[in-house]
Amino acid sequence: MFEGHDPYLVALSVAIASLGGYTGFALAARIRNTPGVSNRVQGVGRGSTSAP
Repeated sequence: MFEGHDPYLVALSVAIASLGGYTGFALAARIRNTPGVSNRVQGVGRGSTSAP
């Protein structure tokens, strides 16, 4: 039967999730600081990524 989670896979999934979050925040910061991008374009991008 099922005895539990493999600790190595759990650690790997946490590492991948944290790297993905860091990458997302870094990308958002780069987009935010890009000259010439209007607030409307940024708003559409934010809305499209947060929509289910």
